[in-house]
Amino acid sequence: MTRHHKQRSVPNSNSAGWKALKFTGRTMDKAASSLFRWVTTDHSGIGKMRKLMPKRRFLDELLDILVCLLIALFGAVLQVVWIVFLIAYAIPFLIFGHF
Repeated sequence: MTRHHKQRSVPNSNSAGWKALKFTGRTMDKAASSLFRWVTTDHSGIGKMRKLMPKRRFLDELLDILVCLLIALFGAVLQVVWIVFLIAYAIPFLIFGHF
């Protein structure tokens, strides 16, 4: 009695799936690598600017940070005042007209 092997309906389905998986893995690896390289590249030129800037003292840097912080806080307060003005005066004036 001889054995007859059943023939698969899709020949080499395992190897085709494995090849597709390998191709997808390589493609994703290349895409992720190039995306990471693009993200970490200095597109604005700040790195070159920093090299050309004169060296500064620590206290000068702290003063610049303090000025930026004060400007940010002033902007936040100004934004809150603007929103309160819009909600309390401008929107009712536009909806109801003159008081």
